[in-house]
Amino acid sequence: MKRWIGFMMALTMVMLSVMQAAAAPVERSLTELGTWKAEGNVQTLEQKENANEAGTGIALLSSGYLPTATSSWDHRLLYGSSVTIEKGKTYQMVVKLKSASSVATNVTLQGMILNNRPEAYKGYTLVTPSASIKDKAIYMMGESTYSAADSQWQTIRTGTVTVKDILDKSNNSVTSMQVVPQMYLLTGQTASLGFYIEKLEFLEVDDGKKTLSVSTAEHGKVLEGESDVTGSSIRVSDGGSKTFTLVPDDGYEVDRVIYGEEEDYTAEIPVDNNNQITLDNITSDCSLTVTFRKIPVTQAVVNQAAVVQGSFQGTDGNTYRGFTTYVKVTKPDAWEWNQMEYGIVLGRVDGQGQSVSLKGNQATEDGNFGIRVYGAEFQAGNSYSVQGYAQKAPEESDTVVRSEQGTVTVAGE
Repeated sequence: MKRWIGFMMALTMVMLSVMQAAAAPVERSLTELGTWKAEGNVQTLEQKENANEAGTGIALLSSGYLPTATSSWDHRLLYGSSVTIEKGKTYQMVVKLKSASSVATNVTLQGMILNNRPEAYKGYTLVTPSASIKDKAIYMMGESTYSAADSQWQTIRTGTVTVKDILDKSNNSVTSMQVVPQMYLLTGQTASLGFYIEKLEFLEVDDGKKTLSVSTAEHGKVLEGESDVTGSSIRVSDGGSKTFTLVPDDGYEVDRVIYGEEEDYTAEIPVDNNNQITLDNITSDCSLTVTFRKIPVTQAVVNQAAVVQGSFQGTDGNTYRGFTTYVKVTKPDAWEWNQMEYGIVLGRVDGQGQSVSLKGNQATEDGNFGIRVYGAEFQAGNSYSVQGYAQKAPEESDTVVRSEQGTVTVAGE
C-alpha cells in the first residue's frame, strides 16, 4: 500500500476528455494477458485455467484477501509491457472480468498510459485533441463503473483517445514513441475484494476515420474554428469534410494551398474572400500544405507616428525646448535604403521664416526613424508644421511621398 501511495504522489495526473468509440471498430491488441503485472494492494496475481472459477485468464487476488487499508479507496493496479503508439492512431482499453467476492461495492475501472516510461522516452510530449502532456500519468481513457457484487462476467470498454502529435525531447514532431499502459480498479470498500480477469487488452482502434495532416507553415497559421491546427494531424469521418481559415502574419498573404490524397496526386485549392478553404469527401489519409508570401509593396507609405516634446542640452551646455518627431516609412520593394532620402519638413505655422527639410539616417529595418529639433527658436507658444517624407533617391524628387501634415505647439513651463 505504501508503494502505491508513493507512486501516486510522485505522479501528476491529468484527466483528458473522452471520445466514445465508434461502432464496430477494427481493433489490434498491443498487449498479451500474461504480460501484465500487478502493483498496489495485490498479494497474488495467478494464472488460472479452471473454467468454473475464472475461465482462462488471471486471478487478481490477495491472500486473506487484502491487508488492512489506510484509505476508504482500495487500489489494484495492473501495468503492461511497453508498447509503441503512433501519431494519428486511436487507442482504447478493454477488460473482461468478474468479482471474486460477494461484497456489494461499486468498482471504477480506469485506463491510463505513462508517457515517461520507458526511461528513454522521458521528456517526450503527447498531444491529444484536448491537451499536451509531458512526463505524466494520463487518465487517457476515461472510466467505467460496475457493481462488484455482480458475479457475472462483464466486458468493459473505456473511451478512446487519438494521438494528435508526438514531440521528442527537442520538441520536434515524431511519428511514434513507447509508453506503458496501465489499468487500475478503485473500490469504495476496504473489505477483501478480488477479481478474475479473462481479457485485458490495450488496443489500437481503427474507427474508420481518416487522418488529415496539416503541414507547418511560416508567416501564418491554419485554424479549424478557433483552434490552431498548423503542424498537426486531424481525424475526419470517412467521406466527411473540413473547413479551415488561413491566417497570414501581418505583411503576408496566402500563396498556395496544396491538398493531396496520394503521393502522386496533389491539387491546388482555391481560397475564398474570407481566406477559407473547404475539403470535401475525404475518403483516405491526406495532407494539406499552406504557404504564405510577403505582400509585394509597390508604393511608398509615410506615416508620422508621434511627436514627443522635451528639454534638451545643446553643445553650448544650455538647455533648450524642442521635440522629437517619429516617422515610419514603408518602402516599395524596388527602393533601397542606402539610396533613398527620407526625413521631415519643418515650418512655422505663422509663416515666419522658411520651411526646411531635415534628412534622417539609420532607419530601422522596418522603416522607423526619428529626428529631434531644439534651440532658442523653439519658444513656448510657437507652433510648427511637421511632415515626414521619403523618395527613391535624392535626385528623384518626382518619387517623393509625404505623410499627413501635423502641428505641434511648444509647451511652456
